[in-house]
Amino acid sequence: VVSPELKEKIKSIINDEKPSNDVYKIKLRNIAFGKEIKFGGWDEYVIRLWKNGKVKISNREVHEQYQTESKIEKINENIIHYTYDNIEQFLEKLNRYTSESATQYMKEHKKSGIVKIYSKMLFRFIRMYILQLGFLDGYEGYLLAKYSSIYTMTKYTKLREQYFKTLGKDTSLIVTTYNWPQALEICLNSVLRQTALPKEIIVADDGSREETVNLVKKIKDSNPNVK
Repeated sequence: VVSPELKEKIKSIINDEKPSNDVYKIKLRNIAFGKEIKFGGWDEYVIRLWKNGKVKISNREVHEQYQTESKIEKINENIIHYTYDNIEQFLEKLNRYTSESATQYMKEHKKSGIVKIYSKMLFRFIRMYILQLGFLDGYEGYLLAKYSSIYTMTKYTKLREQYFKTLGKDTSLIVTTYNWPQALEICLNSVLRQTALPKEIIVADDGSREETVNLVKKIKDSNPNVK
Protein backbone atom coordinates (compact mmCIF):
# COMPACT_ATOMS: atom_id res chain seq x y z
CA VAL A 1 0.00 0.00 0.00
CA VAL A 2 1.34 3.45 -0.92
CA SER A 3 1.23 5.72 2.12
CA PRO A 4 -0.30 9.23 1.67
CA GLU A 5 3.15 10.76 2.23
CA LEU A 6 4.71 8.53 -0.43
CA LYS A 7 1.93 9.41 -2.86
CA GLU A 8 2.78 13.10 -2.56
CA LYS A 9 6.52 12.39 -2.86
CA ILE A 10 6.05 10.39 -6.08
CA LYS A 11 3.86 13.13 -7.55
CA SER A 12 6.51 15.74 -6.81
CA ILE A 13 9.21 13.62 -8.50
CA ILE A 14 7.30 12.86 -11.70
CA ASN A 15 6.10 16.46 -12.01
CA ASP A 16 9.62 17.82 -11.59
CA GLU A 17 11.11 18.85 -14.95
CA LYS A 18 14.59 17.87 -13.70
CA PRO A 19 14.24 15.17 -11.03
CA SER A 20 17.36 14.56 -8.94
CA ASN A 21 17.68 10.92 -10.10
CA ASP A 22 16.27 8.31 -12.48
CA VAL A 23 16.02 5.42 -9.98
CA TYR A 24 14.67 5.46 -6.41
CA LYS A 25 14.69 3.09 -3.46
CA ILE A 26 11.60 3.40 -1.28
CA LYS A 27 11.36 2.65 2.44
CA LEU A 28 9.52 -0.65 2.97
CA ARG A 29 7.52 -0.98 6.19
CA ASN A 30 6.57 -4.63 6.74
CA ILE A 31 3.48 -5.78 8.63
CA ALA A 32 3.65 -9.46 9.69
CA PHE A 33 1.15 -11.30 11.88
CA GLY A 34 -0.59 -7.97 12.49
CA LYS A 35 2.51 -6.18 13.83
CA GLU A 36 4.83 -3.58 12.34
CA ILE A 37 8.27 -5.21 12.01
CA LYS A 38 11.26 -2.93 12.52
CA PHE A 39 14.16 -5.35 13.06
CA GLY A 40 15.45 -8.74 11.89
CA GLY A 41 16.63 -7.34 8.55
CA TRP A 42 13.09 -6.42 7.54
CA ASP A 43 13.62 -2.67 7.78
CA GLU A 44 14.81 -2.09 4.23
CA TYR A 45 14.71 0.02 1.07
CA VAL A 46 13.59 -1.49 -2.25
CA ILE A 47 13.82 -0.22 -5.84
CA ARG A 48 10.25 0.54 -6.89
CA LEU A 49 10.33 3.84 -8.81
CA TRP A 50 12.36 4.58 -11.93
CA LYS A 51 12.32 6.31 -15.26
CA ASN A 52 11.27 3.98 -18.07
CA GLY A 53 14.21 1.95 -19.38
CA LYS A 54 16.55 2.68 -16.47
CA VAL A 55 15.98 -0.63 -14.62
CA LYS A 56 16.00 -4.25 -15.76
CA ILE A 57 14.33 -6.98 -13.75
CA SER A 58 16.16 -10.31 -13.68
CA ASN A 59 14.40 -13.43 -14.91
CA ARG A 60 14.57 -15.38 -11.64
CA GLU A 61 12.05 -17.95 -10.42
CA VAL A 62 11.57 -16.02 -7.17
CA HIS A 63 12.93 -12.87 -5.48
CA GLU A 64 13.69 -11.07 -8.74
CA GLN A 65 16.58 -8.63 -8.77
CA TYR A 66 16.43 -5.03 -9.99
CA GLN A 67 19.48 -4.12 -12.06
CA THR A 68 20.51 -0.60 -12.97
CA GLU A 69 23.61 1.39 -13.85
CA SER A 70 22.03 4.63 -12.64
CA LYS A 71 22.67 6.24 -9.28
CA ILE A 72 19.99 5.26 -6.76
CA GLU A 73 18.36 7.77 -4.42
CA LYS A 74 16.48 6.82 -1.24
CA ILE A 75 12.91 7.86 -0.50
CA ASN A 76 12.06 7.75 3.22
CA GLU A 77 8.29 7.84 2.82
CA ASN A 78 6.84 4.34 3.26
CA ILE A 79 5.37 1.56 1.20
CA ILE A 80 3.30 -0.50 3.64
CA HIS A 81 3.90 -4.19 2.87
CA TYR A 82 1.38 -6.62 4.37
CA THR A 83 3.29 -9.91 4.30
CA TYR A 84 1.55 -12.65 6.32
CA ASP A 85 -1.65 -12.49 8.34
CA ASN A 86 -1.09 -15.83 10.07
CA ILE A 87 1.12 -18.93 10.24
CA GLU A 88 -1.01 -20.85 7.74
CA GLN A 89 -0.49 -18.15 5.11
CA PHE A 90 3.25 -18.07 5.84
CA LEU A 91 3.58 -21.85 5.40
CA GLU A 92 1.60 -21.82 2.14
CA LYS A 93 3.93 -19.18 0.73
CA LEU A 94 6.96 -20.97 2.18
CA ASN A 95 6.13 -24.15 0.28
CA ARG A 96 5.70 -22.34 -3.04
CA TYR A 97 8.71 -20.04 -2.67
CA THR A 98 11.10 -22.78 -1.53
CA SER A 99 10.20 -24.89 -4.56
CA GLU A 100 10.84 -21.93 -6.87
CA SER A 101 14.10 -21.12 -5.07
CA ALA A 102 15.32 -24.71 -5.42
CA THR A 103 14.54 -24.60 -9.15
CA GLN A 104 16.48 -21.33 -9.47
CA TYR A 105 19.45 -22.79 -7.59
CA MET A 106 19.45 -25.81 -9.93
CA LYS A 107 19.74 -23.41 -12.87
CA GLU A 108 22.70 -21.77 -11.13
CA HIS A 109 24.29 -25.22 -10.56
CA LYS A 110 24.31 -24.81 -6.79
CA LYS A 111 24.63 -27.90 -4.60
CA SER A 112 23.37 -28.76 -1.15
CA GLY A 113 24.75 -31.15 1.45
CA ILE A 114 23.58 -31.99 4.96
CA VAL A 115 26.17 -29.75 6.63
CA LYS A 116 25.21 -26.84 4.38
CA ILE A 117 21.48 -27.35 5.03
CA TYR A 118 21.76 -27.19 8.81
CA SER A 119 24.49 -24.54 9.01
CA LYS A 120 22.49 -22.23 6.71
CA MET A 121 19.36 -22.81 8.80
CA LEU A 122 21.15 -22.08 12.09
CA PHE A 123 22.93 -19.00 10.75
CA ARG A 124 19.65 -17.58 9.38
CA PHE A 125 18.04 -17.75 12.81
CA ILE A 126 21.07 -16.29 14.65
CA ARG A 127 21.44 -13.49 12.10
CA MET A 128 17.78 -12.45 12.14
CA TYR A 129 16.98 -12.92 15.81
CA ILE A 130 20.26 -11.84 17.44
CA LEU A 131 22.59 -10.00 15.05
CA GLN A 132 19.77 -8.04 13.36
CA LEU A 133 17.93 -7.55 16.68
CA GLY A 134 14.80 -9.47 15.72
CA PHE A 135 14.13 -10.15 19.42
CA LEU A 136 13.18 -6.46 19.78
CA ASP A 137 10.05 -7.20 17.72
CA GLY A 138 8.85 -9.52 20.47
CA TYR A 139 6.98 -12.74 19.80
CA GLU A 140 6.43 -11.83 16.13
CA GLY A 141 10.18 -11.29 15.72
CA TYR A 142 10.80 -14.76 17.13
CA LEU A 143 8.24 -16.30 14.77
CA LEU A 144 9.81 -14.63 11.74
CA ALA A 145 13.33 -15.75 12.68
CA LYS A 146 12.16 -19.28 13.43
CA TYR A 147 10.12 -19.77 10.27
CA SER A 148 12.67 -17.98 8.10
CA SER A 149 15.28 -20.50 9.26
CA ILE A 150 12.83 -23.30 8.37
CA TYR A 151 12.38 -21.61 4.98
CA THR A 152 16.16 -21.74 4.44
CA MET A 153 16.37 -25.40 5.48
CA THR A 154 13.43 -26.34 3.24
CA LYS A 155 14.74 -24.68 0.07
CA TYR A 156 18.17 -26.33 0.42
CA THR A 157 16.52 -29.69 1.20
CA LYS A 158 14.40 -29.34 -1.96
CA LEU A 159 17.54 -28.40 -3.89
CA ARG A 160 19.21 -31.61 -2.69
CA GLU A 161 16.10 -33.58 -3.68
CA GLN A 162 15.99 -32.04 -7.16
CA TYR A 163 19.72 -32.63 -7.60
CA PHE A 164 19.42 -36.36 -6.96
CA LYS A 165 16.34 -36.60 -9.20
CA THR A 166 18.35 -35.25 -12.14
CA LEU A 167 21.72 -36.78 -11.24
CA GLY A 168 22.86 -39.16 -13.98
CA LYS A 169 20.12 -38.19 -16.43
CA ASP A 170 22.72 -37.03 -18.98
CA THR A 171 25.16 -39.87 -18.31
CA SER A 172 25.81 -43.08 -20.24
CA LEU A 173 27.78 -45.85 -18.53
CA ILE A 174 29.68 -48.31 -20.75
CA VAL A 175 30.71 -51.67 -19.24
CA THR A 176 33.16 -53.69 -21.35
CA THR A 177 33.17 -57.48 -21.04
CA TYR A 178 34.66 -60.64 -22.52
CA ASN A 179 33.73 -64.17 -21.45
CA TRP A 180 33.42 -63.47 -17.73
CA PRO A 181 29.66 -63.44 -17.01
CA GLN A 182 30.13 -63.87 -13.25
CA ALA A 183 32.11 -60.62 -12.99
CA LEU A 184 29.72 -58.84 -15.37
CA GLU A 185 26.72 -59.83 -13.25
CA ILE A 186 28.36 -58.52 -10.06
CA CYS A 187 29.28 -55.29 -11.83
CA LEU A 188 25.80 -54.66 -13.28
CA ASN A 189 24.02 -55.51 -10.02
CA SER A 190 26.32 -53.10 -8.22
CA VAL A 191 25.50 -50.32 -10.71
CA LEU A 192 21.76 -50.97 -10.42
CA ARG A 193 21.91 -50.59 -6.63
CA GLN A 194 23.28 -47.04 -6.83
CA THR A 195 21.20 -44.14 -5.49
CA ALA A 196 21.45 -42.29 -8.82
CA LEU A 197 21.30 -44.36 -11.98
CA PRO A 198 22.78 -43.27 -15.31
CA LYS A 199 20.47 -42.54 -18.24
CA GLU A 200 21.62 -45.79 -19.88
CA ILE A 201 23.95 -48.70 -19.20
CA ILE A 202 25.62 -50.07 -22.32
CA VAL A 203 27.31 -53.48 -22.28
CA ALA A 204 30.08 -53.55 -24.89
CA ASP A 205 30.90 -57.19 -25.60
CA ASP A 206 33.99 -58.40 -27.45
CA GLY A 207 32.46 -61.57 -28.94
CA SER A 208 31.74 -63.54 -25.75
CA ARG A 209 29.97 -66.90 -25.66
CA GLU A 210 26.22 -67.40 -25.25
CA GLU A 211 26.36 -67.21 -21.41
CA THR A 212 27.14 -63.49 -21.55
CA VAL A 213 24.35 -62.81 -24.05
CA ASN A 214 21.82 -64.66 -21.89
CA LEU A 215 22.93 -62.81 -18.76
CA VAL A 216 22.53 -59.40 -20.41
CA LYS A 217 19.08 -60.39 -21.75
CA LYS A 218 17.99 -61.51 -18.27
CA ILE A 219 19.09 -58.27 -16.62
CA LYS A 220 17.70 -56.17 -19.48
CA ASP A 221 14.22 -57.68 -19.07
CA SER A 222 13.87 -56.14 -15.61
CA ASN A 223 15.99 -53.05 -16.26
CA PRO A 224 15.14 -51.36 -19.57
CA ASN A 225 17.95 -48.80 -19.21
CA VAL A 226 20.48 -51.63 -19.74
CA LYS A 227 21.31 -51.87 -23.46
